[in-house]
Amino acid sequence: MTALRHDVRTCRDRIREGLRLLAAFRSGGLEVGSQEESLGRLLDLFARTGDLPRRQGPSGKRYHTREVLRLGGARGISRMLCLTGNEATAFALLISALTAENFGTVKKWPAAHTRPDGGFGAPGIALIEESKPRRGPEHEHMVIALEDLPPSLREVLEAEKADSKLFRSPLRLYELLLELTQVARQLSGESAAFLSCSPSSRTRKVEWNPNLHSRNWGLSHGFSPSKDTESDKPAVDVRRIRQTALELQRRPVAHTARTLRDHYLRRSSTVQAQRRTLVGEALCEQIAKARAVAEVPVFTPAFLERAAADPTAAAAEAGLEAEVLKRMLTGEQDAVVTACTDHRDSPHSSPGQPCTASFLVCLNCKNARALPHHLPLQVAVHDRLLALRPNIDPNVWRVRYETTVHQLQDIIDHYTTAEQASARESLLPSQERLVGALITGRLDLR
Repeated sequence: MTALRHDVRTCRDRIREGLRLLAAFRSGGLEVGSQEESLGRLLDLFARTGDLPRRQGPSGKRYHTREVLRLGGARGISRMLCLTGNEATAFALLISALTAENFGTVKKWPAAHTRPDGGFGAPGIALIEESKPRRGPEHEHMVIALEDLPPSLREVLEAEKADSKLFRSPLRLYELLLELTQVARQLSGESAAFLSCSPSSRTRKVEWNPNLHSRNWGLSHGFSPSKDTESDKPAVDVRRIRQTALELQRRPVAHTARTLRDHYLRRSSTVQAQRRTLVGEALCEQIAKARAVAEVPVFTPAFLERAAADPTAAAAEAGLEAEVLKRMLTGEQDAVVTACTDHRDSPHSSPGQPCTASFLVCLNCKNARALPHHLPLQVAVHDRLLALRPNIDPNVWRVRYETTVHQLQDIIDHYTTAEQASARESLLPSQERLVGALITGRLDLR
C-alpha cells in the first residue's frame, strides 16, 4: 500500500504540473523563447492532437523533432498529461483496497457517474455502474456507491495533511483519477475511468490502453513474480487484497451477507483467531459472573468474634437461624471442606430427604458456608487435586476437578499468605485421612 500511495502521489504532482504549464501557455503567461514556453507549446499540441512535431528522416520515416527529444521525448512529454499503465494500475489496486471491490471489476469502471449529492453534499457520494459478468445476465450490472469520509471523521483528520484524507476516501481517489485521465479520454474518445498513455516505438503513435495488469505493476516495484516464491516482497495478489479489505470492513460488498460470512470470513485464519479470542473472552466473563453468583460465603474471624459477642445479631447478618449458626460454629454441620446450613434442603435430593451428593459438590450448593476451621482441609484438598493433574488424563482432570480447584482457590484467597501457610502446617493426621477418603471417593460409598 505504501508503494501504491507513492505512485499516486508522484503521478498526481507530475500531471498537475503539466496541466498548470499548459494553462499558463494558453493564457500567454510564459516568457516567449524560454524552455517553459517551448514545452508549453508541445503540451498544447499534444493535448489537441495526441501527437508531437515530426520531421522527415533520410529513409522517408517521420521522426520527432530535435526540440521534442530535447524536452523529454514523446514519452516524457505525454506523461506530463497522462498516466502510465502502472500508475493507472496503482489507482485500481488502491481503490480495490479501500472499497473491497474486485480488482477485475474496478479496472473496468466508466468515467461516467452520478452525484446525488450535487457534488457538494455531506457526506459526498458518487454512483457508478459496474459490471460483473460471472453473476449472470440478470445480475451482471449493478450500481455501487463511492463515499467520502463521514463528517465526524473529516473533523478528526482536519489537522492531518491533505494526502491523509485522500487515501482514506474512495470518492476523492476516484475524482483524482478522473482529473488525471481527462486529457487521455479527450484524445482517445474512450469512456473508461482508467486510461493510460503509452507511446509506441514500433508504430511511433500514441496508444491508449484501458487494460491494467497487477502483475506488471508488482514486477516493476520489485515484488515477487509468483506467490510460491519466498521473498521479502511477496507477489501482489488481488484476491488477497480484497480478502483483507473485507476482513477489515466486515460488511458485504457486491455479495450477500451469507457469502461474506461463509466464503470470505469463515476461511480466514485471521478471523478464526479473532473469533477464538472473542469467544474465549466472552466465556471467561460468563464464568467469572457464574463464580461470583455461586461463590461460597466465607465467615471471617471478625464475623466469628461478633457471633461470640451477639449470636442473634450475627445469625441475622448471615441470614441464618441462631441455632443453625451455633451448630456450624461448633463443627456439627461440617461437610468436609464447608459447613452445610441444612442437608435436608439440598438441590441434589428430594425435599426433606438427606443430601446424597459428593462432598466435593458442596462447593456448588447454596447451603455451603466456609469457616476458618475448614481452611486446613480446603488447602489440603486444593493441593492434592493440583498434584493429580500431571498424573491423569488432562481432559479427565479438567472435567472432574478444575472447577473445584477454582472454587477452593476463591475461598483460600480470603486469607493471608501467613494464614494459608499456618493451615498447611496444622493439618492433623485425621484430617489428612479424611482428605484422602474424599478424593479417592471412599466417602461417597458410605
